[in-house]
Amino acid sequence: MGNQTETIGTAAEQAVERHTDIAEIAPEWDELADRARAAPFLRPGWVAAWVDAFGGTPTLLAVRERGELKAVLPLVRGRALVELPANGHTPLAGPVADGAAAVAELARALLAAPPARTDLRALADHDPLLA
Repeated sequence: MGNQTETIGTAAEQAVERHTDIAEIAPEWDELADRARAAPFLRPGWVAAWVDAFGGTPTLLAVRERGELKAVLPLVRGRALVELPANGHTPLAGPVADGAAAVAELARALLAAPPARTDLRALADHDPLLA
């Protein structure tokens, strides 16, 4: 599977995209992470290194509002499983978001076309994606 970006949903002034190339949105993702004061494990550099080390196909859900990146949820797709890029070497995984509305859009996109199984156990107990 090559690098791919597709718009999977739109609402008013928001668009939800699915990316398979981390580098494609890494600069914007880092800027978003800076604004959100995200932990290092939620940044594109860590996710790219994790995928290189442990494998899988990255699938990034991204929410844009008026063209600006507002949220990213990095996932790794396996055969019948989509999961967060996390294991014993990663104490935290989940979305980076600028606001609750963007997190809600991520959740809707994640649930709209679920795979056979989705594993989000690496989310923190208080992560807004769980709401």
